[in-house]
Amino acid sequence: MSLSHIHIRTYENTCPTNKSSRPDAIQDGLLTFKPVFQSCDSTFGAEVSGVNWSELIPKEIVAQLVILQDKYGVLIFRQTGLDNSRHIAFSQQLGEKLEINPFFYGRENDRLGEPLLFDVGNIELDGSLVKRDSRRWHHSLGNALWHTV
Repeated sequence: MSLSHIHIRTYENTCPTNKSSRPDAIQDGLLTFKPVFQSCDSTFGAEVSGVNWSELIPKEIVAQLVILQDKYGVLIFRQTGLDNSRHIAFSQQLGEKLEINPFFYGRENDRLGEPLLFDVGNIELDGSLVKRDSRRWHHSLGNALWHTV
């Protein structure tokens, strides 16, 4: 069976033919960002640096991050050092109304201990794997359709 009729799109920055074809980092104010997946007609995802996560993020930077999120769909921040309270504080800067984790059953029953944070891992509080066919297991199946590494 020939697959020649199928168009397979490859992204130059994930399988470059040479090092010079990788997208350049873009400097905009205090932020530097680099597109992750790029083709001749689209981009998806950007790795962002230049955010000082140790303090409240200035409104101008938050606004810029929202614009980047709208443009690239996914933003990647490496080595933020965010603890739970700073993570929640940053989330509140993006919008005051936050959703409660649908699997939060009290601080004593949650690995993260925060109703505003969602644990996307597959580990239960006791260290065991999430049980097959549990509500959380089914929810994670849908999560796997969107998140990839």
